[in-house]
Amino acid sequence: MNKEEQFFDELKKRADNLHSNAERDNESSRHDLLIYPTITSEFGLGWNPINLISQSTINVPKEIENSLIFRGAVPKIRKPDILIFPNEIIKNVAVIEEKKKQESIESLANHKLQLNEYQALYECTWGVLTDGEKWIIKRNFETFHEFSTINELQKGIKDFRNCIGSKEIIDRYNQYNTFDYIIISPYLNNFSSEFAEFDNIPVIVCGVDNGKFTVNGSGYKDFKNLKSALLEFPDLHPKLNTKRFTWAMKEIKEEKIKKIRFETWKAYEAYSS
Repeated sequence: MNKEEQFFDELKKRADNLHSNAERDNESSRHDLLIYPTITSEFGLGWNPINLISQSTINVPKEIENSLIFRGAVPKIRKPDILIFPNEIIKNVAVIEEKKKQESIESLANHKLQLNEYQALYECTWGVLTDGEKWIIKRNFETFHEFSTINELQKGIKDFRNCIGSKEIIDRYNQYNTFDYIIISPYLNNFSSEFAEFDNIPVIVCGVDNGKFTVNGSGYKDFKNLKSALLEFPDLHPKLNTKRFTWAMKEIKEEKIKKIRFETWKAYEAYSS
């Protein structure tokens, strides 16, 4: 048994112990025994504790600091249980909402509305609902992964890390300036992109200079085709707006697309004003 297997085996033993001692099975004990270790262990998400802000020390956005919500007739300030906030980036990555033991993934999902609210208020791409055994991972307002048991979590831990693992998030932000999930095909150099109809059409990306986004939207870079543009900016999408880019604007001559143009949102603002 390797160290990662030992880690998850220990989590299962702790969960079994809670099942056998119902009087000790509460949200707080699940935080200490299951949730916090999963977030901080190198075999889980690998976050340094200094990057985790607990509910008691979360700064509430000024717009809602005097706003309360009522849970079972009890007024509460709108704060998640944990906010992931890397010191080296100084931005919110994810909100984590902890729950007492849930009978099923469906009962855990009943709290999605609360998580949606926290994601919006704290401007987080990622949100997590968990009782320590069951996990729901949300990307924006869509469910991205679900794990119904610790066994499922163990099998899918690499997928979980790819979403909000410490190393993965920080590397992704440093390289692409986004916390959002980015898929890069390992076959991109050898085969057509998934947008084959654009493979032979020149591309211009506006608002960039030497691979970096410009603060005022100036600069541009030409590419031979969409496939080569995707190698540098993998979140370009010719048919959809993305977090960083407009969809493709098409230059058409004689009823044929001659060039497609993407703009960063700063470039879009500059060209539209």
